[in-house]
Amino acid sequence: MVSLAFAAISGCSDSLDRPIVFVLPDGFHGPFATVLGSPSQPIVDTDEAYEVHIPESGVIWLSQEDFDLFATWHESSYRTESGESIDSLGQDGISGTDGHARYMIGFIGSKEEASKFFHGEGEEFNSWLTEQGICE
Repeated sequence: MVSLAFAAISGCSDSLDRPIVFVLPDGFHGPFATVLGSPSQPIVDTDEAYEVHIPESGVIWLSQEDFDLFATWHESSYRTESGESIDSLGQDGISGTDGHARYMIGFIGSKEEASKFFHGEGEEFNSWLTEQGICE
């Protein structure tokens, strides 16, 4: 069973005119993040959705303009590159700042794996942030 945990910043103003679709590599498992910073990759703007293509590394860096899309209420969905839908079964993600980066982090895997990653006694979450260059 696949569960997904991801947090989105929601605003009180208008909503986006179409959903944000996170497109993950086939077989992707583990944490992924959208991070404000450079070098940035663009969000793909289609007639049906804003597509955020997460690379194999699990981290996509976005421009301020693209990152700001998350500040407006929106629907989100998740799929693989080959088009398979990924169910969103949980909302245990984290968004935040560390003084250098703004980020949103999700997890593809079981609820137990996501909970261990985000809330476990080890330093897995903080280590991952550092390894990915999201936090120092």
